[in-house]
Amino acid sequence: MTKHYTENPEAYQLYLKGRYYWNKRTQEAIEIGIRYFQQAIEKDPSYALAYAGLADCYVIPAGPLPPNEKMPKAKAAAQKALEIDDSLAEAHTSLGRVLATYDWDWPGAKKEFQRAIELNPRYSVAHQWYGGYWQAIGRFDESQTEKKRAQELDPLSSSINFDVGLTFYYTRQYDQAIGQLRKMMEMDPSFPPPQNILAAAYEQKGMYDEAIAGFQQAITLSTGFNRSISMAGLGHVYAVYGKKSAARKVLSELKQLSTQEYVPAWDFALIYAGLGENDQAFAWLDKAYDERSFNMTWLNNEPRWDSLRSDARYLDLVHRIGFRRDS
Repeated sequence: MTKHYTENPEAYQLYLKGRYYWNKRTQEAIEIGIRYFQQAIEKDPSYALAYAGLADCYVIPAGPLPPNEKMPKAKAAAQKALEIDDSLAEAHTSLGRVLATYDWDWPGAKKEFQRAIELNPRYSVAHQWYGGYWQAIGRFDESQTEKKRAQELDPLSSSINFDVGLTFYYTRQYDQAIGQLRKMMEMDPSFPPPQNILAAAYEQKGMYDEAIAGFQQAITLSTGFNRSISMAGLGHVYAVYGKKSAARKVLSELKQLSTQEYVPAWDFALIYAGLGENDQAFAWLDKAYDERSFNMTWLNNEPRWDSLRSDARYLDLVHRIGFRRDS
């Protein structure tokens, strides 16, 4: 029998609208999604699914707030959902995402994702984000298995299809990444994340002109987190390509942007790494560590950090984040 999570039809409609906007993954859409979930909770304060939806708006990087402002909100909303209904797979998934990408509590995250899948094996996001957990700790076979399962359950999800391409990129399978991301962008041209990873894959193949064009296009199409990460990617590829004055111009623009809105420290570190200014890169990575920048979760995966990996400061960062293959 289908479980009824609310008897209030208005709350249910507001929840559905929240999920619709959440799936778009732009800053503007996430802000709208947050409002819909909050309205659903006002209509029915015992609506656990709406709390889980609210948590999910805060745990993805496209949201407008810095991590130390939004992730505690995400955790509180997920815990409230579980307080109402501990059997809710969505809430365990939301909490697992917080534990993985903000607390860096790898055993805790694993436990929550496994519990979510135990409660609802057909919840695609649980498999998707469990795949992200495996990816972060370097277990790519397990990661791809979970993401493929998510894709089977929800083959039209832009987010899941993007994540499959992301794993190809992180495992240095650039041709497969390019193929998957191109296909994904044809399916949903308005979905921002693939543009940046596609351009990064071109860069890793030495296709610098294509990478530059890709990041430039991404900048024109995105806002907020997606825009700053596109700018960081453009600055990095300029630097690697030998166009250092262009890279410094992007760096200056990014610093100006940071006076108006949150720009992750990770973005500045990426450009400095491309410029070969490792002291500055590590100074900004330390700031990224302190602010719990979302992309620090993928520090061990991202190929663009390869120039720093032999440095003791890099190994220290990895240790502090707590990466263990047996997490």
